[in-house]
Amino acid sequence: MRNKVTLTLIATVGLIFSACNPYSTWEKSVVNNSSKDIIIYVSDSGGGFQFTDSIIIAPATQEIIYSFGDVVKSEATECDLYISRLTIATDSGFIVTKDIQSADNWAGDTKDADKGFDHSCVYTVTDSDIIED
Repeated sequence: MRNKVTLTLIATVGLIFSACNPYSTWEKSVVNNSSKDIIIYVSDSGGGFQFTDSIIIAPATQEIIYSFGDVVKSEATECDLYISRLTIATDSGFIVTKDIQSADNWAGDTKDADKGFDHSCVYTVTDSDIIED
């Protein structure tokens, strides 16, 4: 019984402290408004190794490629964060000319959240961003 009371007290105190902390989220999405599949490659390194993962985004769809939250109250949208890890490709014989690593090509938006901010950055590809190789 004593353990249950102690655990309940600890859980309640933890909940109170977490409810009082500011919290912000960041989310990056890619919108494919082109007529071709696009592939996003996300690379990261650690321990002397390079890791790459890919996401295929079909025409007329949107995918979240990066999302995280932090116990910090930040008003900065930071669309340039982690985009140096991204590369983009499309169907064989075509090239995406819009630089995914340029913060100027990302549209950012920040909204007030309960005790922090929700940030979103969106990179959009259209047929005019794709040329024949």
